[in-house]
Amino acid sequence: MYDELRVIVSAIESMKKILSIGLLLMLFISPGHVLAQTLTISPSPSSTPSPKSDYFLPYPGMLPGSPVYTLKAIRDRLIELFISDPLKKGDFYLLQADKRLTAAVALFDKGEREIAETTLSKAEKYLEKSLNETDVVKRRGQNANDLIDRIGKSSEKHKEVIMGLQEKAEGELEQRIKESYKLAEKVSQRASSMRASR
Repeated sequence: MYDELRVIVSAIESMKKILSIGLLLMLFISPGHVLAQTLTISPSPSSTPSPKSDYFLPYPGMLPGSPVYTLKAIRDRLIELFISDPLKKGDFYLLQADKRLTAAVALFDKGEREIAETTLSKAEKYLEKSLNETDVVKRRGQNANDLIDRIGKSSEKHKEVIMGLQEKAEGELEQRIKESYKLAEKVSQRASSMRASR
């Protein structure tokens, strides 16, 4: 009787371990696509009002600096490695760019401005990588028009948000944020010329 009870307890413990591992794998392998409300940056009174983009940014999820952010970064890197279709990879890079942009704003608002600027810089590099994937798609003879349109809208939203951050920054930080703006502008211009040449 005692041996049977020990076997049952052992089986339950094994099942708990398997279930825990399965849940952890699902958590870190599945890329959740959660959309949040539109990010709004209030411009300073001295700035000229510009047309607002109707592009919606995703919720950033875990922010850099979080104790488990490294696990999220590893998960994202693994997902990136396993995506072979350039159209899907372009979508992935666009999502990463948008998530990092909203993360940069959240970090900036929390006062973690250096990490925010680094995150913003990565966002713009992902945006550029997304547009670069459309070249691969076109070389394969596939249609990338939808992705190019979304990248164009995203780059306009990135410029809008970066301008808001730039107005709040000073000194060297402001200069580095301007570099991110220039990269977003470059992507926007490339996307516009790609749309015009269809």
